[in-house]
Amino acid sequence: MHRFPRGTLREFTLEELRLVTDDFSQEQVIGCGGFGEIFRGTLSDGTLVAIKVRSQRSCQPLEVFNAELRVGSAISAHSHPWLIPVIGYHFSMRRQSTTAMIVYAFMDNGDAGCYTDDRQLERTPLD
Repeated sequence: MHRFPRGTLREFTLEELRLVTDDFSQEQVIGCGGFGEIFRGTLSDGTLVAIKVRSQRSCQPLEVFNAELRVGSAISAHSHPWLIPVIGYHFSMRRQSTTAMIVYAFMDNGDAGCYTDDRQLERTPLD
């Protein structure tokens, strides 16, 4: 059984996340990686979010999801321009299917790699 940090992160329902992403519309996809697709959404309070949805074909084990939530929960308590706050998650298991999602604060103007990759920093003009 997976244990997730409770109390520090919001647990979203699948219905809530479907609503804020227009039912996971391809128009809301802002990225893709080894974990799966990342969707842009807007919570009911107006907060912009990025929702990382684990693909059923993902080669990453659920332990990676769990670790990302634990680390995200710990660092979300601190404010730093290179730390992207984790707002919450959704996790459900049904027979042969597992649904796992992580909800982050939305980072405008590119992904974190744009700001932390040394090669990108070399190409970015300074003011």
